[in-house]
Amino acid sequence: MGRDEAQPTARTRSSLFVKMALFVSALLILTTGLMSWAGYVVARDIIRDQIHQLLRVAASDRHAMVLSFVAQQHERAGLVASRTKLRNLIAQFKRGEVAAQDMRDGTRPILADALRSTDGFRAISIAAPDGEVITSTHDEWLDVDVSGDPAFQAGLKGRYLGEPVRADDHHATTVSSPALTNEGELLGVVMVELDVTPLFEILTLTAGLGESGELLVGARNGNEIQYLFPPRRGGDQTALNEVPAMAAAIEGASDFEVTEYAGVEVLLNYRPIEYQPIEHRAWGLVAKMDVAEAYLPLAEFRRSRLWVQAALIIAG
Repeated sequence: MGRDEAQPTARTRSSLFVKMALFVSALLILTTGLMSWAGYVVARDIIRDQIHQLLRVAASDRHAMVLSFVAQQHERAGLVASRTKLRNLIAQFKRGEVAAQDMRDGTRPILADALRSTDGFRAISIAAPDGEVITSTHDEWLDVDVSGDPAFQAGLKGRYLGEPVRADDHHATTVSSPALTNEGELLGVVMVELDVTPLFEILTLTAGLGESGELLVGARNGNEIQYLFPPRRGGDQTALNEVPAMAAAIEGASDFEVTEYAGVEVLLNYRPIEYQPIEHRAWGLVAKMDVAEAYLPLAEFRRSRLWVQAALIIAG
């Protein structure tokens, strides 16, 4: 056998080089692809967990803040109802020992003092058990029949905070509390017109939720949801079947889901706010954020991963 025949030909060497290059490239592509995909899956789960946790924390914090606000208003209305001199004057009037005007002259300074010393109180009235206002800080409330007011009806049983409504340049509601004798006999219901701007500020604080983040609180009104404060999209009310997450929260459910809201895909966390245990009433709280904004870090990470993988493949 000749020397030239014993050595690999140029064509053979070229074929081996191509095969080796293809093998190394395929191995590199497969390895980098698997490693990149595994890294992406881990990072994706971490980012998703962070986004979901952000919504949970936002919902949990606002839930606690709203309950704290409600409890504070219950306590403040209860303090007015528990003033000894106030209760004694109403009891004397109820027994016929003092005239109506004398009772009003004696109770008004007490109510006026409570009004001045308590932030957010705009008017204080006391209604008899039949619903007639017998004394008030404001004359226009005197002798008014409030028996059909939900706040009065609830106040016969315990402390209550109603749903806020828009009133001129602020949001207001009524907080009520029964006034009882030392023996537990009902004297009347203290009804306070309350400025709930602090509650509005709590629920419009969306720090950490991005530009699309929003916190919604709603109450059931027949077959509709009545929002305590108007949302960015839509009106103050919406059909119950159009917001299943809010409806579920009002019924006591808590969960996290991706759904459509006002034509936009959103992430949301919902839970109930059981603000009126006596009547087992609850508001629904929904913390939401647009999917496009929420998952923007994930989309950017996906793009950077593809660029890195492409560069590694080209280098290989």
